[in-house]
Amino acid sequence: MSEIEKKKEEEKESFFSKLQICCVIKPKNNNIYQVFEIANKYILILPDEGNIEIYEIKLWKLHMRLCPDLIHEDRINRVTELKSGLLVTTSSDTTAKILKIDYDNKEYEIIQTLEGHTYDVWMCLELSDGNLATCSDDRTIRVWSNNPETKMTLKIINNLT
Repeated sequence: MSEIEKKKEEEKESFFSKLQICCVIKPKNNNIYQVFEIANKYILILPDEGNIEIYEIKLWKLHMRLCPDLIHEDRINRVTELKSGLLVTTSSDTTAKILKIDYDNKEYEIIQTLEGHTYDVWMCLELSDGNLATCSDDRTIRVWSNNPETKMTLKIINNLT
């Protein structure tokens, strides 16, 4: 290992040795399926009851909660943040929904519903070209155009095993 590589490894070890717990968020005795940071200001968590909970990082308190019943007809499986700041929720109701969140006023708007899967939708990925890809228990991946006015399926990849 070169001297430069050794120094980088030492710096990494030093950084991680200084990490300490500064806060513990435990929502209502539920498991947490997902957590990520939004806009350098919030932490989004997805507990197993399906609510989306958004916490303020500086205050470490609940800022807003999005009820899944108002967004989907079944539980929310995953949330993805797009480069634009929009969120995409995937659900057992066979859809994915694109949401615009107004964090200041604690409101949200459903911008688009992506329909076409026939079973639970588990994930959404923003591709490098801006298109979206969703995967489902129907054993397909659907790729959607990146035009928010006309989210149309571009390609369906079938029979994944």
